[in-house]
Amino acid sequence: VVERLPERGRQMKAMSRGIDIAAGEWIIFSDADLQVSPEDFPRVAERLVEGVDVCATWSAAHHQRYHVGRYVYSCLNRPANVLYSYLLLPVPVRSSAVTCLGVRARFLKGVRFRDIDRRYVLPIAARRGACRIVEIEMTKQRRAHGRSHYSLLYKTFFGAFEILAAWRRIRAGEYDEPPVHVASKEGGGKDQDAARSSSADWP
Repeated sequence: VVERLPERGRQMKAMSRGIDIAAGEWIIFSDADLQVSPEDFPRVAERLVEGVDVCATWSAAHHQRYHVGRYVYSCLNRPANVLYSYLLLPVPVRSSAVTCLGVRARFLKGVRFRDIDRRYVLPIAARRGACRIVEIEMTKQRRAHGRSHYSLLYKTFFGAFEILAAWRRIRAGEYDEPPVHVASKEGGGKDQDAARSSSADWP
């Protein structure tokens, strides 16, 4: 099914629409710049089928034109990823990017996302009860078209402030509604609130 939005909007708007109309158990997000290798999608799907709640991806290769660019990007990206993991996630991840991300759909259904929440789908899902999180290495290809909105300048001067703002929103419970209901194995099929039961362990 191809859904065409009536007007051009920010990426999170398209992602939110995809979440609304998705009828399956899992949702896999991918950027439109074709940096994800087609062989990586089945690998993400396999991990979701195995029972994880979230399958994130990371890439050791960055295709900047110059070696100095790769070095500077790595130096700026590493502290941002550490801050992202420490503040926003119950488990560490190597990358805060969401070039390719698979999530169990029930952790995202009904959530009212902001336009700036594209990079925070993973921690929002974790806040709402997604606790089985894995990360696999992906084959990141050269960007087919377009440019990243997260330039080195943006990462340097605004990245930390954006992460802190997301942390405040998540901690304040902005994304806790509607509750996530999962079948309890001990409760004879009764529902339990996964989002609220996990919030006590939130960093």
